[in-house]
Amino acid sequence: MFKITGILIVIIITSGAGWFIYNDINKGNSSENDVDDNLIAASVDNIPQDIKDIVIENNIIKINLAVPNLSKQIIFYNNDLPEDAKILLREKITKLRNNLKENNDLFSDWLSIGVNYKIAGDYESARDAWEYVSAIRPSSSVSFSNLGDLYHYYLKDFPKAEKNFLQAIENDKQKTDVYIALHELYKYSYKQNTTLVTDVLFEGLKEEPRNINLLITLAAYFKEIEDIVNAKKYYTQARDEAQKLKNTQLTELLNKEIKEVSKP
Repeated sequence: MFKITGILIVIIITSGAGWFIYNDINKGNSSENDVDDNLIAASVDNIPQDIKDIVIENNIIKINLAVPNLSKQIIFYNNDLPEDAKILLREKITKLRNNLKENNDLFSDWLSIGVNYKIAGDYESARDAWEYVSAIRPSSSVSFSNLGDLYHYYLKDFPKAEKNFLQAIENDKQKTDVYIALHELYKYSYKQNTTLVTDVLFEGLKEEPRNINLLITLAAYFKEIEDIVNAKKYYTQARDEAQKLKNTQLTELLNKEIKEVSKP
């Protein structure tokens, strides 16, 4: 079995495709044909899009990533949409498609077309758009977060939801809404009755210890499971942060929660 070590990942966008380049940093440790089949398979498995070609040149593995189909029929699976909304959505999707046909490296347009596909009820097309943009922008948090939500609530693939939420957090540890989204996955759908449901919120608080949304979410969960001590603790912390921000309305609401959980 041949080996490649010290993988450097570079992404190049060519006309009609994204090229993933896996370059062996330690070229002196391997011959020109040193390729680990298992490593290639594992790497390809992490790329959710269709692959056109795999080319090996001078210790470089190039994976030619297919761009999602931008010419297929626009279908509305959401039957609750009124006709005027469908007309507007069709116009938006068509415009975004035209932009992406001219330049498939437009990050915001891939995000937007995915949102519009999702509104139309075409979850598979939304998935394809966001997986592609996640592949060409692997350091983005937004696209992975979008995929996490899509896999959780719409495609019902909970392992993939978890994987994408975790990647979103890895890419931006300050995006507290993703910690809450992952908490909800563990609470309602996946790996329930484990400590992960609170672990992920504590992880978020390590990064943003004064974040009111994280504190309230944690307090509400403890209240729900009747852990009154911790519910009061985190409602109080959230209330204190609201006071610092001079948010009197939120402070009042949290005082009510503290009073309620303090009842004998």
